[in-house]
Amino acid sequence: MSSARVYLYYSNTVRYWTQNGGNFLK
Repeated sequence: MSSARVYLYYSNTVRYWTQNGGNFLK
């Protein structure tokens, strides 16, 4: 598994949370 792929997946997840207003963080 490439680290670049993991980074892209992680970045995409964080971006999704940001768009949701951090619903999962609250």
